[in-house]
Amino acid sequence: MFLKRQLATLFVAVLSISLLWQTESLPAQDATAQVKALRKERVELLDDVVKHLTNGYSVGAVSFDTLIKAKDQALQAKLELADSPEERIGVLRKLVENANMSIRHAQEQVKVGIAKDYEVLQAKAHLLEIRIDLVKEEQKIKPANPK
Repeated sequence: MFLKRQLATLFVAVLSISLLWQTESLPAQDATAQVKALRKERVELLDDVVKHLTNGYSVGAVSFDTLIKAKDQALQAKLELADSPEERIGVLRKLVENANMSIRHAQEQVKVGIAKDYEVLQAKAHLLEIRIDLVKEEQKIKPANPK
C-alpha cells in the first residue's frame, strides 16, 4: 500500500513537471497559438474524462449527474475552441441535447423523491442560457434583411 502511494505521488510529480515543461516551451509561439494549443489539450483531456466516466456509469460506478456535468464541461471547452459561428452552433446544439437530458433526469429524480423541484428549475435555466447563446450565434450567420 505504501509503495503504491509512493508510486502514485511520483507519477503525479513527473506528470506535473512534464506539463510545466511543455507549457514553458510554448513562448516561441505567439499568445493566440498558445491559447489555442492549450484549449485543444484541455478538450482532449476532458473527452478522456467523459470516456472514463461513461464506462464507469455503464457499470454503476459513476452517477448520471457526474457524467452529465463532465459532458457539459467538455462541450463548453469545445465551444471555447470553436473558431466560427457554424462550429459554435454545432457545439451549442450538443449542449442543448445535454441540457435536455439533464432536465429529464432531474424530473425523474423529483418523481421518485430523490431531487427537489428547484433542481429541475436550475436545469431549465441552464438550457435557456444555452439557447440564448445559440440564437446569438445563428444571428451571426443569417444575412441582414434589407429594408
